[in-house]
Amino acid sequence: SPTSRSQSADLLANLSSGRSATGDPVSGAVVFEKAQCIKCHRFGTRGEAMGPDLTNVRQRFQLKELLEAILFPSQSITDQYETTTIVTTAGQVYSGVLAAAGGQIVVLQATGEKVLVDQSDVDETVSSRTSAMPDGLLDPLSPDEIADLFAYLKHGPE
Repeated sequence: SPTSRSQSADLLANLSSGRSATGDPVSGAVVFEKAQCIKCHRFGTRGEAMGPDLTNVRQRFQLKELLEAILFPSQSITDQYETTTIVTTAGQVYSGVLAAAGGQIVVLQATGEKVLVDQSDVDETVSSRTSAMPDGLLDPLSPDEIADLFAYLKHGPE
């Protein structure tokens, strides 16, 4: 189920007080992988660069802004990271963030999986103002894991 604004406010309150305000950056590095962040985002020397680079995210965003970007990924999206659907001449359909690579198009899907499509095989492309970042990425995490993830992002890469 989609996260509501009240759940967002509760999570923000938890991350701003008590143990959740401190978190453990070392454990947060593990959560960065568990929550699939690493499949699309670069953080220091770790991760993929298909989505926005998070290396300096602590200097660009306040906690509330970062939390909202994770909970509501389509709320504020730049053209560079919008989702595009590609239909191939063989009728295959792929959706995700696109990057060109020597006559091919790399499609980073919401699952974090990459698909390579020859540009000559593309029949149609359709852009969407929806983020390729899926909703609910924090849902499987415990409150402590969420605190650790934010501590990791706040602490910065090694």
